[in-house]
Amino acid sequence: SYIIWGLTCHAEEIYRYIRETYPRAKLLAVVDEYENAPFYGLQPIKSAQVKEYPSALLLITPTSAKSYVEEKAAQNPEWGARLYMTGEIKR
Repeated sequence: SYIIWGLTCHAEEIYRYIRETYPRAKLLAVVDEYENAPFYGLQPIKSAQVKEYPSALLLITPTSAKSYVEEKAAQNPEWGARLYMTGEIKR
């Protein structure tokens, strides 16, 4: 189970790759503080709602969001692991 954080140009590529390579993986939610358009049938949620998915891997697409995400993660220790597009993984 995973969540895509940030509906950037990379979100589409990541979603397609995972869907084709790992067909049993489940996209639970997409997080975007500014975008409201549905992404493959999912309405974007805000970061405050990530706590509803404690075991999901967070795939963070915008590299500029790292400090914001880490700040939020420090306040929400129940969040799952975070994978950044740089390849860095945080738990």
